Amino acid sequence: MSTFPAGAVALVTGAGGDIGRAVGSHLCATGAAVVLADHPDAVDRLEETRRQCLEVSASSAVSTAAFDVADPAAVRSSLAELAGGVGTPELLVNNAGYQGELVNILDATAADVQRVLEVNVVGVFNVLQAVAAALRD
Repeated sequence: MSTFPAGAVALVTGAGGDIGRAVGSHLCATGAAVVLADHPDAVDRLEETRRQCLEVSASSAVSTAAFDVADPAAVRSSLAELAGGVGTPELLVNNAGYQGELVNILDATAADVQRVLEVNVVGVFNVLQAVAAALRD
């Protein structure tokens, strides 16, 4: 199992989902300071992930952040808040994703497809750009 330098900060987006929960728990077990992030509508699942991480490693620094990856201003604001608290993430698990409603293509709307693209494509870009800018600064 790999370890991280003392104080290394990892950011996991989509941490309220199954993959994010597993990755967050693994990172806690390796000694990283982990920031678990998800959409504001997922705070209950995010808290469940935080509890699971603390069960894996009670000594880990685990915090949560709730923001919409599709909102660049919210992403930048959250990253600035993190930098002033736990620190700038040195490891990014850009895991947030949205599949939308599973409906017949004839019942789908352009708005449904737009939201999927905003989260899965633009959201990944927003988080990556904000973390890269924070690391540069």
